[in-house]
Amino acid sequence: MALTDTSFNLPELSRWYSAAAIGALAVGATATADAQIVYTDIDDVDVMDTFPNGSPLAGLTIDFDGDGDGELLMVERGGSAYSIVLVAHDDDGPDLASGFIGSIVSAAYGYFLPLNAGTTISANASPLSTADGLPSLTFGGADPMGFQGAGDVFLGFQLSLDSGTHYGWVRINMPAGGGVYTVKDFAYESTPGTAIEAGAMPAPPPPPPPTATEPDALAEGYAFTPVAPNPVTGRSTFEVTVARTEQVRIDVVDALGRTVRTLHDGAIAGGVDKEIAFASDGLPTGIYVVRVVGESFDTTRTVSVVR
Repeated sequence: MALTDTSFNLPELSRWYSAAAIGALAVGATATADAQIVYTDIDDVDVMDTFPNGSPLAGLTIDFDGDGDGELLMVERGGSAYSIVLVAHDDDGPDLASGFIGSIVSAAYGYFLPLNAGTTISANASPLSTADGLPSLTFGGADPMGFQGAGDVFLGFQLSLDSGTHYGWVRINMPAGGGVYTVKDFAYESTPGTAIEAGAMPAPPPPPPPTATEPDALAEGYAFTPVAPNPVTGRSTFEVTVARTEQVRIDVVDALGRTVRTLHDGAIAGGVDKEIAFASDGLPTGIYVVRVVGESFDTTRTVSVVR
């Protein structure tokens, strides 16, 4: 998708920016169980050549809470210098990104850290100075944090909104050699002061109560025992049994309906209790569906993955 430009007056933006309290957020705190994540999926947006002449500053605006006032402006400042402006608005309260997970490198420049899925974004950290420039992914060809060619990574933010301090993430991808970076989606925790994990998604609605289409005995020609233990913290198991030999596929599906893992794809002999392992390694905390599809049936169970 082509970049949607939102222009800002540079002197006014600098005033907004210098007023922001920029902090490095801690990695490793625990997200609370009552998390209320607000997720926004967008068509992939390539950010490049958005700051060719210095002003007006234009780029992709990220509006975490959907109130019409963006908290971030994602830009290229020229010469493969990819920066993110932390934007404050004066019209209806604080509404700004007030901190980010980052690091100081040579010449006191602030750089974002590329975060893996599951990294916790929370409040405990020391301030990160921004006196020497906008926080950057790369600058003038330098790539000290290894964004280029890293695949999908996350940026972590502290947000000051009307309702208080919140935490959020943005997913980006920068190819080897730079030249552009792609913004894919973003989310924030709507409960003030509550940590969020990079890549965390909203919990899906609770599943309907079990019916005859999901039996635990062979009355319908198959059985699918509960996943245990559930929530899954490491390795859990369940059993699938079919009355007659069938081809069976067992997938793990995330909250967006994407298949993230296939646990079995092949024949299961009739009358044999087939034990299936569910390992949580590599899966972000969240709600998943285990879907079992045979030649004569299609059934699911919901599981939770926690850390």
